Amino acid sequence: MRCPRWPCRCVVEKDVGYCAILRGGTQVPPLMFFWQLFSGRLKTQVGYSGLCVLVYIEHDSNNFQKEGLLMAATSKGNCYVCGVELGKVAMKNHILKAHTAESGGQKCRLLKIEGAYYKEYWLYIDLPMERSLYEVDSFLRWIWLECCGHMSAFRTPRRTEYSEIDMSAKLSAFSAGDKILHEYDFGTTTTSLITIMECIERPPQREIVRLLARNVAPTYQCKECNAPAEYICTYCIYDSDNPFLCTLCGNNHDHDERLLPVANSPRMGECGYDGEQDPFTFDLEKIKRGDTD
Repeated sequence: MRCPRWPCRCVVEKDVGYCAILRGGTQVPPLMFFWQLFSGRLKTQVGYSGLCVLVYIEHDSNNFQKEGLLMAATSKGNCYVCGVELGKVAMKNHILKAHTAESGGQKCRLLKIEGAYYKEYWLYIDLPMERSLYEVDSFLRWIWLECCGHMSAFRTPRRTEYSEIDMSAKLSAFSAGDKILHEYDFGTTTTSLITIMECIERPPQREIVRLLARNVAPTYQCKECNAPAEYICTYCIYDSDNPFLCTLCGNNHDHDERLLPVANSPRMGECGYDGEQDPFTFDLEKIKRGDTD
């Protein structure tokens, strides 16, 4: 869930909501938005992280569902092994049924990775059990994140004094169901939620990390003419319901120096991210040729 007018990122899921609000003179309206929307039936706790105010919100998910206020981000995705298009949950079942090797293959850990605040962006990957979080960090930088060589870190979902997880930690140290947060750039932070899933076996691969599935890239309409959008305005994000523009309208936009390309990544519109280092565009013809590893 995203506040319609103010510069914050909000998601309401299960019994906890998270609202990451840019610090400055505009941190109050989003909180007022939540109180007005949910009629004061919330418990909030405010904490500070980098340039954001984090508001943790407890709520009754059953009431929210009845009122139509709980909105789970769902999207279709492509299997990068066979090309089938499925939803996020169905894709996991498909991978486990169709794309794991018989006994004697390479022992791996299956990971589901989502944008922590933008769950329409998601990945399924696997990598050998003896590999570390360092390989996961490198892959996320490659496919989703890298723009200016920012620092990154892994941590547990609950921030405490000892919440950071060393990147040397091996995948074998985690259990199915464990959740890890990955943070890239401690100024304009992009946070990914990693869910540790089943141990599986795979045929030998050239690459350490195998991309098994990825969400179909969301499409957006130009705010001016409703044509397919090619750019996002990093200024209009904060004062417009629709910050997206097509190429023609972008050329005439008041903030043309603030335009960044639309990208299939939760980092879209942040810092200088343009998605140019992402080589993982879905290619069905490549899959049909059998060039999938």
